[in-house]
Amino acid sequence: MNKPIYVVILAGGHGTRFWPRSRKKRPKQLLDIIGSESMIRLTLARIAPLVPLDHILVVTSQELAPLIKEHLPQINPANILAEPCGRNTAPALAYASLYLLNQEPDSMMIVLTADHLIQKQKTFLDILKEGTKIADKHAYLITLGIKPTFPETGYGYIQIEEGFENSKLCFKVKRYVEKPDRQKAEEYLKDGGYFWNSGMFIWKTRTFWDALRRFLPEIYHAFDHLKDSYGGPDFNRAISKIYENMESISVDYGIMEKSDSVLMIPADIGWNDVGSWTALDQIIKKGENGNIIFGQHLGIDSKNIIAYSHKKLLATIGIQDLIIVDTEDALLVCHKDHAQEIKNLVNLLEQKGLEEYL
Repeated sequence: MNKPIYVVILAGGHGTRFWPRSRKKRPKQLLDIIGSESMIRLTLARIAPLVPLDHILVVTSQELAPLIKEHLPQINPANILAEPCGRNTAPALAYASLYLLNQEPDSMMIVLTADHLIQKQKTFLDILKEGTKIADKHAYLITLGIKPTFPETGYGYIQIEEGFENSKLCFKVKRYVEKPDRQKAEEYLKDGGYFWNSGMFIWKTRTFWDALRRFLPEIYHAFDHLKDSYGGPDFNRAISKIYENMESISVDYGIMEKSDSVLMIPADIGWNDVGSWTALDQIIKKGENGNIIFGQHLGIDSKNIIAYSHKKLLATIGIQDLIIVDTEDALLVCHKDHAQEIKNLVNLLEQKGLEEYL
């Protein structure tokens, strides 16, 4: 395969379910949640053996772009694409495609997120290499699916059908399924033909551009009109203007669910999207009484808690199954069963005009 491979890292999210540590000006991807380095630095280190650094693009917001540049000084600033405002993943990938069509129109795209955990790096890179070969040979959109290990209700699912070209390594996608309730999730787990949607993709840039034109024509035409002005003196003004009225839509809903040319590669890569505080129960070694502690903690009869304290001693007595997060200006106390609702709390802060806590 002679096509140049580019990796596009999506880094515009706010990680609201990690509030109060995650904030608009320092979201999850810039935090050292699972190690001593920020998650976006871990993502870059993971992918660096596959492609040259100048073949790595980062799509983020204008607000976060300066911080991204600080975290990734080895990345050419021109490869950090700053969106005027967040409009979900379909416009973000349209922006990255516009860049590549101007730089390397015959390129391949690997799409990753900035804030996931992948523990099996070699297997992951091998799957990406195999995926680019398949995408190069065929005009398909390829996604990576994760075999469920429990009935998770916080992920979307992908249902597969027969193996592509009689392969057991790559499957045709029958349908995408929205986040299920507990009963449905248990049915999917028992069925065996459903996978978690990882949000990672592989395709030829032109294949994605054609899919954008077919399924999201308004977004396609908006970006297509910018092709001639890309990199010119009027580009920033022009892209700001089109983002004002741009539809906010995910690539999953806008394209992947509608296309009949989608393949899925099962990826046993030790994956976790680290989507909420309770994800730490699965990826961090627990201490005494099943507790996960960041900072100084003194506990009596305190079991199965996740606790983070910025500076203070955190003392607990007679509690279990709680999340406690103490930062300089906010304190969160939440039962683990309600961890997904932290996102709703952040929305409530916004509704109440409490911007200083966002």
